[in-house]
Order: sequence, then C-alpha cells, then structure tokens
Amino acid sequence: MAKLQPGIRSFAGHTDTVPDIVGRIGTPPSLVIFTEGNHLMVLLSDDIVGAFPSWAKSQPQYADLDLDNMVVVTVPQPVVVQMIRTGGIALGNLTLDVSRKSGLYPDIVMAGPDPLRELRKFGAIEPEARFFQTS
Repeated sequence: MAKLQPGIRSFAGHTDTVPDIVGRIGTPPSLVIFTEGNHLMVLLSDDIVGAFPSWAKSQPQYADLDLDNMVVVTVPQPVVVQMIRTGGIALGNLTLDVSRKSGLYPDIVMAGPDPLRELRKFGAIEPEARFFQTS
C-alpha cells in the first residue's frame, strides 16, 4: 500500500467520483484538456475533438503538430483546481502525477471565472489566458 501524499485529493472508497480520462496515460500527450464532466459529451464529439486534428493540419501554423494522443480529463471544477495546485490525484492506491514533467498537465483548462482566477493566483495560468464565458 502506497502512503498518500499530503494535500493530494484521494477518491479511495468513493464511487462515481473518479475522473474520466480519455487518451493514453504513460504516452506523451499531444494536447491535454482539463474540464468538468458536463463538457465531456460535447467536447469528445466528432464536431470538436474529432474534427480538431484535421482542422489543425489544414492550418499552416499548426500543420506539424502531433495530435495522436489528445488527453481529456473531466472532474468537478474544484477538483481540477486542486489537482493542478497539489500536483496529483489519488485513486485508491494509484496516484497520478499532475505536472508538466509527467505530461499530464493541462494545455487548456475549461472552467468558470472563479476557478480560473484561483489557478491564476498561484501561477498555473499564464497572464495571456482568456475567458470565453460571459455571465
């Protein structure tokens, strides 16, 4: 049994609370998106993630991107923030490293303004980040 790291969110003993992860873990990801579960069905549709590689190849500035392993992680927004802030998430005895070094680190975070502001406070989001939501 591995000892849990302090501050890492653990889902040991819970049901229906683990993240959905689409893509290959252990293989360098091409693009990593963290979002909440409500976005999963739309984001993974043929119209969005399904069409993105073809669209990128048609754009000269993105034509050379390797998009063979797009990883999408969905959990509630507070857990997205916590995963990025603490650098991991524990699923029973398995701890996933959430860091730039591991590769399981978001290129895109889809969240509301408050979680994004919180990520910005501790430097996880670049100053150039944009809000695409209006309330």
